[in-house]
Amino acid sequence: MSAVARVGVELTTAKAVQNANKLKAAVSNLRGTSVNASNSISGFGKAAGVAGVAAKGLGVAAKAALGPIGLLATAAGALVAGFKGFVEADKARAAVRTLGVDAKTLEGQLVGVVARTKGLASTNQLLAASYDVASAGFSRASDISKILEASVLGAVGGMTDIATVSDAATSVMNAFGLTTDSVAKIVDGFVQTQNDGKIVVGQYASQIGRVAPIAAAAGVGIDELNAAISTVTAQGVPVESTFSGLNQVIASVVKPTSEAAKAAERLGLDFSSAAIKSKGFGGFLEDLIEKTGGSEVEITKLFGSVDALKALMPLISGDLQKFNQNLENQRNATGAAGDAADIMGETVSS
Repeated sequence: MSAVARVGVELTTAKAVQNANKLKAAVSNLRGTSVNASNSISGFGKAAGVAGVAAKGLGVAAKAALGPIGLLATAAGALVAGFKGFVEADKARAAVRTLGVDAKTLEGQLVGVVARTKGLASTNQLLAASYDVASAGFSRASDISKILEASVLGAVGGMTDIATVSDAATSVMNAFGLTTDSVAKIVDGFVQTQNDGKIVVGQYASQIGRVAPIAAAAGVGIDELNAAISTVTAQGVPVESTFSGLNQVIASVVKPTSEAAKAAERLGLDFSSAAIKSKGFGGFLEDLIEKTGGSEVEITKLFGSVDALKALMPLISGDLQKFNQNLENQRNATGAAGDAADIMGETVSS
């Protein structure tokens, strides 16, 4: 090798080493930023976002500066990403432990969830979602894993996120006194409501907490409630108006006004939650249609509220034919979330 060539190689090598040292220092600083960014769960989420942006900027700078040693930059980027994932998982483990969750057992079960859902979510994502599930009163590792497995399918099939679905699922279970053995069916019901109505799972999840407690108290089952939601929204009633209207419909029956009580007595209508519990919500509505003849004037005397009428009139139109069909769909909805997730998964991967 000529002296000129040797000097050129030595200069290139020296420059590469110098730049590598700069990269190492930057990675070290970034690592410190990631570790010290937050001492709380919400603060940690913000810090992770900042670290991610910094890592992206570092990757661009490294690519421009290093040239001949781009492979080293790639390896360093992977190291940063891996470290960030480690920190996130460690924070999630610590968070659930504060709620009495056996984090080690939970993590082992979540590995199984990842496998059964074909990698639609990572273990770290599931660990992060576990805290809200546990805070809703489900602190056993087996319960959390059941809820999250159903929620992963509901999130993909419902075009939303895991936390949104798991929050709705735990709200419904708590309101209706259901166990995690029913969570897959509950989430299937969410997706079936999406299929039958003009509503998506994210919208459903944001509103269900408004009506589930009073529906459960009045004896309206979750299948009946879902069928009503899909029936009303399918006829063009906005989602928020549907939920507020159904809430008012049920509240009017639970605690009727004096005018409503007099009208019900005159009509020979059992206008009470006891009637809903004995006949079912559909049976109660059939009796309402029969005794009032479908008269909007009579129905207004019973329910009074404009909000209630906005939901009730579309619900009872056509002698409940659409409601009854949607109720049957709810009862046969097993696998709806999984089917929707499969379809969406194929779309994403294609």
